[in-house]
Amino acid sequence: MANKIITARFTRCGCPATGLTPTIDVWELDPTNPGISVQIVTGAPMTSTFGAWYRYDITTYDYSKTYAFEIDGGETLPCNERYQFGVNESYEEDISFEVWEEPTGSHLTPATTGYILTFIRKMLTNRNRIDDVANTLTIYDDDGTTPLLVFNMKDFAGAPSINPAAERDPV
Repeated sequence: MANKIITARFTRCGCPATGLTPTIDVWELDPTNPGISVQIVTGAPMTSTFGAWYRYDITTYDYSKTYAFEIDGGETLPCNERYQFGVNESYEEDISFEVWEEPTGSHLTPATTGYILTFIRKMLTNRNRIDDVANTLTIYDDDGTTPLLVFNMKDFAGAPSINPAAERDPV
């Protein structure tokens, strides 16, 4: 669950309308049956933020669900400016959340961004060992025993060496 902020701006005859007490209704839409919805918020007050802007925080927002909302600006507004409505279209609007908050354990397909980020993390943080006989550097996978990458270590002249180590070449 996460927080989701729904905002609305009201006008009266095209000019910003301040001092309102708008309310919001929110429905969770059934993904398989368009005729079914569950009202999860009924007539909740919105908070005035600045100017003619108002907001409502859904504290039980689920990025995998689609919600519809209707906002009532109040009886003092003309009918054509009183109501606002919308749908969150979770599959479009919240795709960044789905990408950035996905557990890295799910990134198993080579060449995907998540896989590459996981590989970089392993390169930077996992166990590594320098073998002074073979003049190699081994970086291990998360289990600490399976070699992930092995590098030949070389000195400034390109000869095998760990002291001084001037470059590393993947084996």
